[in-house]
Amino acid sequence: MLVAVGSKTGPKLEAARLGFTMAWPDLSVEVQGIKVDSGVSEQPRTAEESLEGALNRARAVILAVPESDYGVGMEGGLYQVLDRELECGWVVVVDRGGRECIGTTNGFQMPPRLMTHVQLGRNLNEAMEVETGIAKIGTGGGFFGYQTNGHMPRAEAYAMATLIALARFTHPELW
Repeated sequence: MLVAVGSKTGPKLEAARLGFTMAWPDLSVEVQGIKVDSGVSEQPRTAEESLEGALNRARAVILAVPESDYGVGMEGGLYQVLDRELECGWVVVVDRGGRECIGTTNGFQMPPRLMTHVQLGRNLNEAMEVETGIAKIGTGGGFFGYQTNGHMPRAEAYAMATLIALARFTHPELW
């Protein structure tokens, strides 16, 4: 099975591989990353914008890799609930028939120190670099890995969201 991912970021590619392998452990899963445009801001600030970015990536990558069985779009972003800001990853899986399904990572409440940077126009990677000294945290364990002391790195968080987004395809009888 060929899975096209709308990103070349290592943790996102690993997340897709893990998620699809968990869903179909008896199949061989090949993952191909292609950089595609999300069509949203670099640091999405609402759940709607984050989901839109994941949808755009999934739809674009399945067209960009015509031999793929599935396209996967992943987009991390912020959203507000009551007076709290949270960070969450959105995953969309689309198949050749145009059927789509959505999954999300767990959400983390954003520390006010990081939100100060975001409000000044920095993205989460930049804010984390200023506050922790870790450059390009999103290419490694990510914010999730940092917040959980490495127990839930970015790839694993997004793998669970990918598995959830595959529910439509692993249990089509419910759809």
